[in-house]
Amino acid sequence: MAASILRTRLLLALSLAPGAVVGCSGDDEPDVGTARGEPTSSTGTPAPSQISPGYGPATVSPPVPTGAEPSTQVTVNQPSTPTQPSAGAGGSGGAAAPGAGGATASGAGGEAIPNPFTIRRPLLVGTSLRVAPVTPDSEWRLDGEATLPSGRVDEHTRDLLGRAWLKDAVEEHASVAAFARFTLGMLTHGAPPDLVAAAQRAALDEVRHTRDCLKLAAHYGTHSTGPGPLDLTDALEVPTLAQLCALTVEEGCVGETLGALLAERQAAQATEPLVKRVCKRIERDEARHAELAWRFVAWAVKKSPELAPAIGEAFRLAVERARQARIVDYGVDERAWAAHGRLTCRQASDIVRHALDEVVRPCATALLHSIATSTTQRSHARS
Repeated sequence: MAASILRTRLLLALSLAPGAVVGCSGDDEPDVGTARGEPTSSTGTPAPSQISPGYGPATVSPPVPTGAEPSTQVTVNQPSTPTQPSAGAGGSGGAAAPGAGGATASGAGGEAIPNPFTIRRPLLVGTSLRVAPVTPDSEWRLDGEATLPSGRVDEHTRDLLGRAWLKDAVEEHASVAAFARFTLGMLTHGAPPDLVAAAQRAALDEVRHTRDCLKLAAHYGTHSTGPGPLDLTDALEVPTLAQLCALTVEEGCVGETLGALLAERQAAQATEPLVKRVCKRIERDEARHAELAWRFVAWAVKKSPELAPAIGEAFRLAVERARQARIVDYGVDERAWAAHGRLTCRQASDIVRHALDEVVRPCATALLHSIATSTTQRSHARS
């Protein structure tokens, strides 16, 4: 799936969100920042950033909305200093998913594997990506003999592949909880049934992804183990609508948008048949999950336009963190790594930066533009 295709799908999803008014690109559209730094005003001085999050990995609570009249010109708070990601905070070659560029993983442990990105929706709790510990008595484990991969792969690379797919499995397992939490949050704030149903289906997708990744781990010799009990301490507090939107921006609008494009690259370069099938399925599902996230935020801001500053800040911080992942050379056979469905840090970083500029930024611009448009229309109707 090309970035342009996903961008079109997400813009369409925004236009179909309940009550959404999505603006088209134009000379007067609000800018939301680029890889080159903060946008500038017509005088050449730094302009307020238009992409914003306050809740999630870098903060504990959302910024308080400042005023009832939303604007695409959002003055942002100084972000908290991000924590460098642990080298094992993902490993699929996935995206700097919500928080993956600034949060640390807790629960799985284990040696670092090539690529600190993750392509799935993480379960964020404060500054941590919460996952279950790996245990040999897991109810999710797959027993039996390993299926050796076709083609040549050295023992070191095979071991890394097995551990990488196992790490993906525990992250997919945590994603089930992330979507369950998302569903509860939407119900708390009266979201429409189509969004709630889509979140329930997404949780079931993550169950399947967990099983698929465990199957791939076993394929490379890492078997008879799986995720254990997942610690949900402090993970299920009832969020305000502002908090839920900011978390959704980071986990879904940014994280899963990037994840869909990273999974697409994994599938495109994989030659191992089983791996290719799994990556294609994950790519398809992650694109739907990203659409759901954008649709929810569009619905929420239509319901409560005063959330615009918090949503703008949520985008800004999520994009900022997505650009911060370290690039580390772990000495793997890159050709074999790619053939078996993995991305190196540098590959993933390049994809993420392109996707942020070509997909996330224009879609965030359209969303923020729609807020300003709908507010102007209501103001004119009252006058």
